[in-house]
Amino acid sequence: MSRRFAALALVTLGAGCGHRAGGEGAPAASSSSGASASPPPPTTATADPAIEALARAAVGCAAYDGALDSSCPAMRAWSEAKEGFDGKAEGTLVAMLADGDEKMRYLGAYKLKQCGAAFVGDPALAARVVAAAEKEQSPLVAFELGSVVGHVRVSATGTFDRIAAMVKKHAVRNVRRGILDELLLNNQDSAPVYDLVRGAIADPDPAVASLALHSFWMGGSRHPEETCQVYADNEDNHDEELAAEAANALSWSGHCASRYDALLASLERRVKTGVSALTSPSFVSAARHVCEDAKATDAQRRRAAQIGRQVARKKELAGFLRSGALDTVLRCDGGAGGRAFIGRFKADPDKALADKARELLAGK
Repeated sequence: MSRRFAALALVTLGAGCGHRAGGEGAPAASSSSGASASPPPPTTATADPAIEALARAAVGCAAYDGALDSSCPAMRAWSEAKEGFDGKAEGTLVAMLADGDEKMRYLGAYKLKQCGAAFVGDPALAARVVAAAEKEQSPLVAFELGSVVGHVRVSATGTFDRIAAMVKKHAVRNVRRGILDELLLNNQDSAPVYDLVRGAIADPDPAVASLALHSFWMGGSRHPEETCQVYADNEDNHDEELAAEAANALSWSGHCASRYDALLASLERRVKTGVSALTSPSFVSAARHVCEDAKATDAQRRRAAQIGRQVARKKELAGFLRSGALDTVLRCDGGAGGRAFIGRFKADPDKALADKARELLAGK
């Protein structure tokens, strides 16, 4: 499967309140580290002093890779804290998004994503979250705050136009990516959001386009027919990474059987083109997933098996691609013919490929 579909489960980053992490997590980004020379004034005149004190302690933790050091005791305490982080705390957390210290803004966004509930549907709180994201320039804060914006329910808060503007253009790329990581999942009833995210697949920034496509795996589940069309529209994308992910998702979703013939035709064209069109193992796994679907026809399984055979024979391809092709052959043709074909590779000069052939035949 593609690099992200292999880990679709939402990752729990902290125990406190049940952290709602996105499918991809914060991207790498450098930022400042170490404690501030002197604490800035309170976030607001009515800030919860206990929450503020806990956050100020975490400001002393080092920042790296788009996050504060999770092994730092103060950051761990912030992540695990539950007491006091109910609805009443959200005003304090939202106010932290306007703090002059980037680490305070990061901490506010982190805890809103972890514990926040009211802001997603409260027009006033949502507007403040959106305003903070519009102004954000810090690589440390960008993805985390963007993903908080992605939790906002646009229909309930009237924020669609402002959020859409950020998805299309923002000075910091990871604000856009953070929004896309969550927006469709949390607004599956919104046709404008669906269209916005689908349009973002054509973004000239590959990192933005990739996250937009990826978000349909979870976010498009309520509209399977439309989502299958999104995948079908991108199985021949000029970006090979997007094409591979679309092909793999289409075949693995379980809802797109009516498009298998077109998908297999696309894969057959890639095999005919050769090495330059077979850059990802996801193309081969897409054929395998067709065979794993009970709705696939015998004819489709035969075509998928043939794709596997042709890829496995291409000695100019990397061993891991050919190994995946052998797996496809076995899944699509587990009878004597398929096993005999795999058996020819048991003594292949590529040790990894030979090991894979023996492993498959042994049923491991």
